[in-house]
Amino acid sequence: MNKKIIFLMFVSVFAISACAPTYPKGSVTTAVEKMLQKEEKLESKATLVGKTLYLDMQLPELSEFKTEIKQQSMKRLQAAILATMRVALSSDEKINFIVINAVVPKLNIGIKVVQMVNDIKWYIYQRISKANYEDRMIFEIAPLDKINPDIKTDLNEQEYLASMIVSQVNMMTRVNPFIGSALNNAKLRLESVKANSITLSVSDEINPEIFAFWQKAIKEKINKVLEFYDNWRPESITLYDRNGKSFEIKLDGAELKVVQKKLNT
Repeated sequence: MNKKIIFLMFVSVFAISACAPTYPKGSVTTAVEKMLQKEEKLESKATLVGKTLYLDMQLPELSEFKTEIKQQSMKRLQAAILATMRVALSSDEKINFIVINAVVPKLNIGIKVVQMVNDIKWYIYQRISKANYEDRMIFEIAPLDKINPDIKTDLNEQEYLASMIVSQVNMMTRVNPFIGSALNNAKLRLESVKANSITLSVSDEINPEIFAFWQKAIKEKINKVLEFYDNWRPESITLYDRNGKSFEIKLDGAELKVVQKKLNT
């Protein structure tokens, strides 16, 4: 799915006002469900876990496609993203993250879209550019057992950023056939996030030559992601291959800080 399509719908939402909240605390899940039912005749289930708003939905019409996602399916997915934005930005409920889980039952695949509410606000206030806003959206298409739509936790910023790094590396392997071929079209998966480290798994065997490719790709994306956020600088990434072998990537926190300093000057 093209992030720019979502963006074009998003810019039409509204500016955040200081008025009384349209969707008071305690009503956000019902508000999202009713909005989608009224405007799109779309059944959905919204869940608030701590400060993370989840929306689960199905896209059965996708089961009929062969090579491209149908226009109607994309319209429904975009409407779901827009509805969660509208409610989150017009409520006094504290919401930090929005997660859309769209399931295609007959194909056994899931589509996951994750956004941080502050990123949406920063774009509205013109603190970040359109391109930067689009880059901060996590978008994944994968088998259901990889997306895990039934697992719902209260996300924190470290998990969000680690997921963004994984998403961007996987996207790079999809859009760049040379990198994808060099890495045997394998995919990264986030396993855990701690204060100073990230653990990832790879769906293929890793040897020293392949590890060099993964290390370069991960370092490139982690620098790109973290240069816009000040609160977290992991020191290492542990990479496990499908045979359980581990490889460690050491990260230079000082280098990341230099990137941030240059960005601000």
